[in-house]
Amino acid sequence: MSIYNTFSCLGCKAFVAGVLCCVVSAFAQTAITSISTTTLTGTPEAVKSEGGIVFDNTVIRMDAFSTGTQTYAVTRLADTVNVLRNESSPNQSSVWYRTKTSGSEPIGVHYDNYGALLISNNLASGSENTFANEGSTMEIGNIERLDFIFSSPLAASSNIGFAVFDLGDANDHDQFKIAAITELSGSTVTSYGKLIGPESTWGSKNLSIGKITSFDYRLFRYGKGDDISASTENTEVGKQGLAGLMYTMADLGIPEGTKVFGYSLFGYDVTSSGKELLDIANYPTTTDPKTGGGGIDLLAVNGIAFTLIPEPSTYALCGMGTMAAFAAWWRRRQRCKSVRA
Repeated sequence: MSIYNTFSCLGCKAFVAGVLCCVVSAFAQTAITSISTTTLTGTPEAVKSEGGIVFDNTVIRMDAFSTGTQTYAVTRLADTVNVLRNESSPNQSSVWYRTKTSGSEPIGVHYDNYGALLISNNLASGSENTFANEGSTMEIGNIERLDFIFSSPLAASSNIGFAVFDLGDANDHDQFKIAAITELSGSTVTSYGKLIGPESTWGSKNLSIGKITSFDYRLFRYGKGDDISASTENTEVGKQGLAGLMYTMADLGIPEGTKVFGYSLFGYDVTSSGKELLDIANYPTTTDPKTGGGGIDLLAVNGIAFTLIPEPSTYALCGMGTMAAFAAWWRRRQRCKSVRA
């Protein structure tokens, strides 16, 4: 059990039977204003399949984020990711790895599988031009949808949300669509909540990791779909920052208590609904990679459910409720003992 489950008393759940904690109101799509991380230092390793490039194997783990008024912590991690691709675009993937300086070797962990990298909870890497289908041959691919799936469902609550993070410049982050998964058949999505996404470019102010608001990265291109063990090109570099948006269950149109099996991300130009949304054959295959358009550069912190952390006053309220419940139980117990006597 995650330590973050200790915060599940929020949102009118009973902390003890008959005792309700505070009610938390629903939020609209909300900008993330700060993040909390833990850096785990690994042992550098030369990756043979990448021509001996040394990866430091550092993990910058996402622990929590704030929206300025509320704080949310990691509570669940996806068990499975489906990478759905079309058959008409190049079967490629692009990945970025953070570097110490421009053109230097990556500080992150090298992954052989694209899906595994996406859900690795590491801010030192991510995907480049995730849903882009057209443009220069090197920078595009055939990815149409990403499904982040929990093996056991979440019970929708106003205290639970998902977050999407993009690598880019302030005021110039890329578009996408998101929908909660409400039904599964095996690992196949069979039903969604509503499909939504930011209406325009977003992220007016980039977040900081420590005191760093922008960092160097190096791009790795791959030509075998989800196989990202050996790159075809890895010399392009850049420097950008990150921004994030969070979506509550209410934002995603999911009623309280509904079973939610995760969420999917789509290109910004997907407009299908109902059963048509389930079939990627209905999605455009002309998604552009332009900055601010369809070339979202996801950070590798996908497939995470975040839960609201109570404020200190909430702890006190819940504690008072628990004491009251215990006192009531004790009085009932004493009365029952007296009757039996």
